Amino acid sequence: LQRSGVDAGDHPPISPTRAAPRGALRGGPARGLYTAVVRHFIATLLPTATAEQSCLAAEASDERFELRWHRVIERGWLHALPHRTEGLGLVEGIPLSFDAVKQGDELPLVASEL
Repeated sequence: LQRSGVDAGDHPPISPTRAAPRGALRGGPARGLYTAVVRHFIATLLPTATAEQSCLAAEASDERFELRWHRVIERGWLHALPHRTEGLGLVEGIPLSFDAVKQGDELPLVASEL
């Protein structure tokens, strides 16, 4: 998963210049800003995040249903920026049992509601 964007060359990335002394940033906006800068800086040092896309499609009574998901293979820079997972459309926690479903398999209909 490549991070999109264009380097316009207008300024270098914002980088932390030193560690904040313990207790110097006790919550509030300063702490949040410092944390964001440090997390983004650390993310630039981590490898690329990779994921594989899967799709499970099924038909029942002439209706088509699809479930698409991305399984994270390597979290890479997402270790530093875990909140970006949702914004990238990554859905984690899809059961591994879906990997065993092959084209032509019949799946039982567990529930139906209108």
